[in-house]
Amino acid sequence: MAVADEAQSTPYTIYGKRRRPWVRHATILGSAAVALLAVGLGANAWMTRDVIQPGVSVGGVDVGGMSRSEARDLLARQIGDKLGRPVQVHTAAGTVSVVPGSCGIRVDLDRAIDEAMSSGRVEARLFPHLWSTQIQAPLTYSSTSFLPEQLASLQSEPRDARLVVKSDGSVRVIEARDGNVFDPPATLRAIGLAALAGHPSVDVAIRQRAPRVSTAAAMDALRKAQLLLADPIALRFKGKRVGRVTPAQLAPLVNATATGSTVALSIDEKGLAPLLKRVAKKVERDPRNATFTADGKHAHIRPDRPGLTVDVAGTAANIVATGTGAQAQARVAVDRHEAKFTTDDAKKLGIDVRLFTKPITTSMGASSSNRIHNVHLLADMLDGRIIKPGQAFDFNKAIGQRTTARGFLVGQQIENGQLVPAVGGGVCQVVTTLFDAAFYAGLKITDRRNHDFYISHYPLGMDATVSWGGPEFRFVNTLRHAILIKTSYTNSTMSIQFYGTREGITVSQKTGQRYGFTSPGVRRINDPSVAPGTEVQSGGGTGGFSVVVYRTVKRNGKVIRKDQFTSHYTPSDVIIKVGPKKPKSKDKPKASDPTGDAGTGGAAAAGGADQQPTQ
Repeated sequence: MAVADEAQSTPYTIYGKRRRPWVRHATILGSAAVALLAVGLGANAWMTRDVIQPGVSVGGVDVGGMSRSEARDLLARQIGDKLGRPVQVHTAAGTVSVVPGSCGIRVDLDRAIDEAMSSGRVEARLFPHLWSTQIQAPLTYSSTSFLPEQLASLQSEPRDARLVVKSDGSVRVIEARDGNVFDPPATLRAIGLAALAGHPSVDVAIRQRAPRVSTAAAMDALRKAQLLLADPIALRFKGKRVGRVTPAQLAPLVNATATGSTVALSIDEKGLAPLLKRVAKKVERDPRNATFTADGKHAHIRPDRPGLTVDVAGTAANIVATGTGAQAQARVAVDRHEAKFTTDDAKKLGIDVRLFTKPITTSMGASSSNRIHNVHLLADMLDGRIIKPGQAFDFNKAIGQRTTARGFLVGQQIENGQLVPAVGGGVCQVVTTLFDAAFYAGLKITDRRNHDFYISHYPLGMDATVSWGGPEFRFVNTLRHAILIKTSYTNSTMSIQFYGTREGITVSQKTGQRYGFTSPGVRRINDPSVAPGTEVQSGGGTGGFSVVVYRTVKRNGKVIRKDQFTSHYTPSDVIIKVGPKKPKSKDKPKASDPTGDAGTGGAAAAGGADQQPTQ
C-alpha cells in the first residue's frame, strides 16, 4: 500500500529525470505556438508564391511585393532610362561620352526577375523589417562585343616593323609601333555598371599591345638582305657550277614577308624562272626507261634513269640560304620524274637467257642498197621489243606503215608476176625471219600467210609476207615469261634471237610432200623500155603447188601443241615483155636499166626442215 501511494505521488519523468507539471504545460504551449507559426508562414508562402518578397531590389530598383510582370515593366522603364543616359568614359587616350544602350549593353530582365523571385522566401517572412537584398542586374553585350565608335577611335593598332627592298638593291626598315587597345567585354561591363549605379562617369583602362614583328627583327632581315645582294651567287649542280645570278638580277625579285615574329626573305619564283633557262639546259633530262642488252648468251638490264626538271621554288630557297650565309652553296634543286618502265619492272619479266642455241638468220643475197637499208631500219624498229606472257604481237601495228616520211626507201616487190617499185621493199625478209623465230620458240601463230610465189631461198613452207592493208603476221606469247626480241644484221644477213626464261620447250618440224601442182601460163605485156620491134622474156615459168609444215611443241617432254602450216603457192606465169613497134627512123631509143630487187636470192634461213632448236 505504501509503495502504491508512493507510485501515485511520483511526478512525470523523461530520461529518468522528474519534471514538474507546469513544465509539461509550457512544453505543450510552445509546441502549439510553433505549429501556429508554421501554419502562418505556410499560408503566407502560399499567398505570396507569385510575388517578389519585400526588401528585394534589382539594379537599385525596389521590386518587393511585385508580381513578375509588374517588376518587368518597372525594370524595363527605369533601367532603360539609366542605360539611355550618357556616361563620360575617361581613358589615358582621352575622354568620350558613351550612351550604354546605343553600344549593345542590355540587362537580362528574365534572369534578373528569376533571381528576384527566388530571393528571401524564408528570410523576408521571418524578419520582414530587418532583411533586404540588392541583386546586381545581369548585363549582356553584343555577340561581337563591339566598342562604340567613340572608344574605337581612341584605339591604335600596333604596327609591325617592315623591310622594304627596292629594285635598285637599296633596303630600309619601317620601324614598329606599339598600339593602344581596349578589352571590349571589360570596357562595356564597366560602362554598364556605372550607368546602372547612376554614376555620370567611369574610368576605363587602355593597354598597350606590342607588334608581332619588332624593329630588331626587321633590322636582322635588313642585314641578311644586304648580304644577299652584295655579290653574285654561283649556282651548282652535283658540285659543278652551271650558272650564276647577280645582285642586279635578284634585287627586283626579293620579297620580305612577316612570318610570325620574324621577317623572312624570299625570291619571286615567276621572276626567277627565266633566269634559270640556261641552267635548265645543263641540268634537265627526260626519264629513261630500263632496257635490255644481250651478249649472245644472256640478257642484262640497263637500269632506268629518272628525269630531272629544275625546281624553281627549291632553287630560290637555296639562293637565299646561300646569300644570307645559312649554307655554303646554292644548289640547283630538281624534281625527279620516274621512268614508265623501271628496273624493278624489268626484273619481274624473267628475261635472262637466250632461247635458241643460235640466232635465226636469213641471208639478204644480191639485194639493192635500198632494200638493205629498209631491212636494217625494220630490224632497228623491232629490236628490244618485249612481249609479255599472254600478249599478242601484231607486226603491222608494232612497226607501222612503211613510208618515205619514216625513212623507208623505194625498193621492189612482185605484183602480178612482175617487179614493180614499192616503198619498204625488204619487209617480207624481216617477217619471214620473225615467223621462223616464233615457230621454233613454240609460240602460237595466229595469222600468217605465205608469198604468192614460191621463193627458193626461204625454207620450203617457212616464209611469211605482210603488206599495209593486206596480209598480216601475228602471234601470241604462250610462254610463262616475257620474251625480248633482239635483232642484228650486216649488209648480207639479218638475225633474230629471243631472250627469256627457259621452260623446257622443244620444237620438232616436218615438211610434207608437195601436192596440188599447177602449170604456169604465158602473159604478154607491152613495155616501152623494151627495144622497138623486140620481145623479152623477163621471168616466170615456175609451177604452183601446196605444201604443209607440221610442228610439235613439247614442254619437258610432254606434248602441249601440234600445229600445221599450209602454204599455197600460185604458178609464176612466163612474162614476155613486148616492145613498141619499130620506128621508121634510123635512130633507135635507148633501153632503160631498172635498178633494185624484189628481195630474192640468198641462203636458206637457219632452222630448216631438219633442225630442232631447243630452249
